[in-house]
Amino acid sequence: MISPRQCVALSLVALTFAIPATLSAQPSPSQGVAVPDSSLTTQADSASLETNPAGLGFVRGSELGYRYLIPSDTFDDVLGSGHATSFALGNGYVGLGGQVQWLKRPELGPELGSYRKYTLGAAVAMPRFFSVGLGVNMFGSRSSERLNDLTTLDVGMQWRVGEHLGLGMMVRDAMPAYLQEDSALPMRLGLGMALRGFDGRLIFDTELYHVRGARLVSVEPRVMGEVYPGLRLFARSAISLDTEREHEPRIVAMSAGAEMSLGLLGTSVAALLSKDAESADVAFNALNGRVWMGNQRRRSVVGSSRRWVRLDLDNSIAEQAVSQLFGPSTRSFLNLMQDIDAITQDPTVAGVILGVGNFNLGYGQLWELHQAFQRLHEAGKHSVALMSSTTTAGIYAASAAREVWMLPATPYAPTGLQAELTSYQGLLENMGVEAEFVRIGAYKSAPEAFVNAMPSEEAREQTGEYVEAIYDELTSRIALRRGLEAEAFKAIVDNAPLLPDEALDRGLVDALVYDDELPERMRDLFGSGVRVDRGYQPVTIDDEAWGLRPEIAVVYIDGAIIDGGSGRSPLGGSVMTGAASVNATLRQLASDARVKAVVLRIDSPGGSALASDLIYREVRALARTKPVIASMGNVAASGGYYVAAGADEIFATPNTLTGSVGIFAGKFNFEQLAGRLGMSSTPIQRGERAGMFSLWRGWSEEELEGVSETMSYLYQLFLTQASAGRPLSADELDKVARGRVWTGTSAREAKLVDTIGGILDAVRRAEELAGLSPDRAEVTTYGGMSGLPAPQGFRAWLGAFIAAEPAVNAPRLLDHLPQGALRRSLETIEAQALWPLYFEQGQTLMLPAHPLHLH
Repeated sequence: MISPRQCVALSLVALTFAIPATLSAQPSPSQGVAVPDSSLTTQADSASLETNPAGLGFVRGSELGYRYLIPSDTFDDVLGSGHATSFALGNGYVGLGGQVQWLKRPELGPELGSYRKYTLGAAVAMPRFFSVGLGVNMFGSRSSERLNDLTTLDVGMQWRVGEHLGLGMMVRDAMPAYLQEDSALPMRLGLGMALRGFDGRLIFDTELYHVRGARLVSVEPRVMGEVYPGLRLFARSAISLDTEREHEPRIVAMSAGAEMSLGLLGTSVAALLSKDAESADVAFNALNGRVWMGNQRRRSVVGSSRRWVRLDLDNSIAEQAVSQLFGPSTRSFLNLMQDIDAITQDPTVAGVILGVGNFNLGYGQLWELHQAFQRLHEAGKHSVALMSSTTTAGIYAASAAREVWMLPATPYAPTGLQAELTSYQGLLENMGVEAEFVRIGAYKSAPEAFVNAMPSEEAREQTGEYVEAIYDELTSRIALRRGLEAEAFKAIVDNAPLLPDEALDRGLVDALVYDDELPERMRDLFGSGVRVDRGYQPVTIDDEAWGLRPEIAVVYIDGAIIDGGSGRSPLGGSVMTGAASVNATLRQLASDARVKAVVLRIDSPGGSALASDLIYREVRALARTKPVIASMGNVAASGGYYVAAGADEIFATPNTLTGSVGIFAGKFNFEQLAGRLGMSSTPIQRGERAGMFSLWRGWSEEELEGVSETMSYLYQLFLTQASAGRPLSADELDKVARGRVWTGTSAREAKLVDTIGGILDAVRRAEELAGLSPDRAEVTTYGGMSGLPAPQGFRAWLGAFIAAEPAVNAPRLLDHLPQGALRRSLETIEAQALWPLYFEQGQTLMLPAHPLHLH
């Protein structure tokens, strides 16, 4: 007979091992050392192999753990003891784990009482949402050959239905396993449901366990509360239910304990208690504990703010990420902004070192960089810029930081801004090529480079106003950072370059430091315990990432807008956005229930009028079902502005070049050049205007008149369509249109844009319009070169290798040229002289005034 005390003890075993070993069922050796605060539904660490192997699927990183069960003297001969070591590693998609346990189980009998249990497990998961896993158990015993030959299988599932609800299931001994020759171990089933709030800081968990063939069912409610970051208190009880007799449910066992986390290291301990059914006395039975360490970060009771992060501003950063095998890959500018935003909120980071080298970012993006650092400083963090590039743009970028350090061998050279209006008319004339263009809008000066020997007054006027506005903004901001008047800094620019020592003496920089001297300099200023990490790795707290999160989609419209699919230009490798690719993406997002809002990130001067119109119409269709916000980068002009006008709201930086509402069309006539080369063309046509866009002759007066009428019609259509989503009539829009370009600040005054802000501001507004709390949505980028999310990491490498669009990933001439005058010259020629060749003869174009590149 089993004594009442032993009945209580065995009931406690049921709680301790998370699957009840009821009196009417054969005990199982596969039950190992309990987890102090176990949960079928929420466990996702190295201890998951004992609780539910599906938890391995949600592991991100690696972890080592140790568990123990130490009974009181009174229950040592009944309850037994155990020790376990375990490990787990995973990436959120696939998890692996293993553990070794040394167990003493008196209830199994003297022959099997002491043995070892070995477990290997694996799980696959849909990140933050659903995971399935299995664990294979093998055993070692000096006294039982049958136990040595035994293999059992555990299977489990975890379903994080949403942020506040999770479900779990665990089947132990899922396949027939015979410890006794005539009797298989009974299958043990566990079901769990967890309700959670405050990012996992409060959990109410209920689990139900049943052994096949037994009449008892155990219901185990659990509550856990994080009373202080990294400090958790938990308690649970085991309530026994008899499914065959009409007995009232009774509490047979309880546990209570605490867990303390230091972020990457922690411990938990619980007291296991039993309750006498007759006397209601509560007895202490055992101490159950766990220690773990790993890089899967948890909230911590202590926070370190001694860590600094170095972020480098160089040619590896572009508007959108491009991954390729043959040539350089780039990281997106949005990713850089997200890193700074995350650092701003990360209590473990004290400051940022911004390495300023050679980069290709524009003044609109650099304004956004300043805004990000301003938020960083408002959060109480420090920043330092280390300049190896001291151009005007480099100094403007570095001035975002509180301190500016410069390499001792680098002159301080802010030489100002310049936009070159280059004419190719004389070259074409000497070659025997005639350029014929029709434009609408006096300021629509894009084709002037091919038809005029000198820029028009309108081109000079608007270009001068734009350059002056950007110059005033950047000189004022740099001067403010250095405690100078704007005019004083302009005087320095007019006398640049300055020697490094002179720049230091005049307070333009705070120190002259070589890169290898940086660690020592940091220790001198901020203490010996300062650590500098190169690059920022965002830390995801698993508790804060339950369920499939709503999505804010960022769609890039980058570079020239062209008909058909997206790709890259053949010379420089610059991105070209195709209407077919973008519209396929927008239709996909319209039907995706997870996508709650869309941000169009536009850094485009426009291009094909037809392609721009098709994208505009798709944006308007999307905006009827979901919020759409347009975020303008360095330039969103002409066709780029037309696309933005389809959004619900438009954000621009003060330095954005926008407007240029106007159109033009034209062609090149190679007749004279062909004659000089001894070439001739004999047309055979049907229809008076069949050769209207031929390379071998110019336009007749009638053809020119027809093109002009078409331009007038399309311009009015442009005004009507673009004004439909703006607080302007077509006539009011015409007054600020006519091809004229504006800065973002001027465009806001003219009601062409709604808000001054950057890409992160646009994302926050999209969240607001979608009814989402800040930072609760997942931001996913969709590249302008495909209808798929912009790839990152290994997926990017693989995507480049098997890309379905070889034109995107094929090597380009400039990919293999180092940064320097030759590369810049070729890029300039492509941007200013070759762009008409990317479009058909006579195609109606929406491009801004003469291409502007500030340097």
